[in-house]
Amino acid sequence: MLTWRGRELARATREAIQRLSVVVGETGMTVAQLARYSNEIGNVVDAIKGIAELLPHSWAPA
Repeated sequence: MLTWRGRELARATREAIQRLSVVVGETGMTVAQLARYSNEIGNVVDAIKGIAELLPHSWAPA
């Protein structure tokens, strides 16, 4: 009976580790996508700043 329980515990542990591995992989992909989005947002902000610098000061907010 103990041997069966040990095998069952090992199987359940292995499955839990596999599920955790999938979640960690998905999290890594999400973080990479967020980094790309952040870079894109930074590029847009830089473009807006560049345009703002070209405007006459009377157009800029006080």
